[in-house]
Amino acid sequence: MFVDLAPTYKITVLSSPGGGATVKDAIVAANLPELLPFVEVNETPFTESALLAAMKEVWNLNPALITSLDLDIRTGTLLVTVATPQDIDVLTSQIAATDAPMPAASVTVEVGGTTDDVDSYGGLNLDSPNGGCTSGFSVTPTAGGADGVASAAHYPNNNVTENGVTLNFVAQAWGGSQDAQWFHTPNMPDVNKIKDGGSSTRNITSRTSRSGMVVGNPVCHYGRTSGYGCGQIYSKNYNPTNQGFDDKTYDPTWIRVSCCSEPGDSGAPWFYGNSAYGINKGHTSDGNAIFMAQNYLDALGIRVKIAA
Repeated sequence: MFVDLAPTYKITVLSSPGGGATVKDAIVAANLPELLPFVEVNETPFTESALLAAMKEVWNLNPALITSLDLDIRTGTLLVTVATPQDIDVLTSQIAATDAPMPAASVTVEVGGTTDDVDSYGGLNLDSPNGGCTSGFSVTPTAGGADGVASAAHYPNNNVTENGVTLNFVAQAWGGSQDAQWFHTPNMPDVNKIKDGGSSTRNITSRTSRSGMVVGNPVCHYGRTSGYGCGQIYSKNYNPTNQGFDDKTYDPTWIRVSCCSEPGDSGAPWFYGNSAYGINKGHTSDGNAIFMAQNYLDALGIRVKIAA
């Protein structure tokens, strides 16, 4: 059976030939006579099991060609998708030539298929025609709205892809205490986790602001080039102005760490345990990493996402 909500509410029950009266008798016997005005019984020459058998027969004709199969129980139609228009002609001809029983009212072949939903989170590769960097953290707008993912602002903001999906640039803040931008991630759920090595991930459940960071404390990151690495906080007052990063003027609020950072790590998440610390900017001439404290994302009206 199936339900229609518009133009009026209706429950359609499909029955085998001669079974319509039996369906209505069952509704009355169940002491649900108030349903009868909303129930329509259609007797059909096909059954669900017969349609499923037809689906299997079509699949067996050419499994390499078929990208998906489905049933429209409203019409008894078997829906088949293939990759290209040329494949439609090939499969349609094979269906017409088969001796297998096809109890479906019709078999519709069209171009289509299935795309898996892929999560978006920190530590993933971001790619563009002008090079690659690393996603920082999933972020959520403080005033409400669609979530997204953050990275470094000095990375390009156009034609950026993650998991092969083109991201939609929202905004950036570059200079002072910030080097961050964020994107909407079409058809990719933004989840509160980060990559921390190989196929391993960890959930991010809290945020540590710059004021809560202590010189000497450990902190870790994951970048697309250098991978997973940890070090100690050397300074909370680093100023990268005129250090060869870019032509921006900065404030002495940056975090300097005794750890690795290499080209491609820009935007990578810095964390300790399950707490978000910041977003990678680059490295000094002596190999120390520099990152922006995550609380400065507030200039963009966003914050690190810490809950599902």
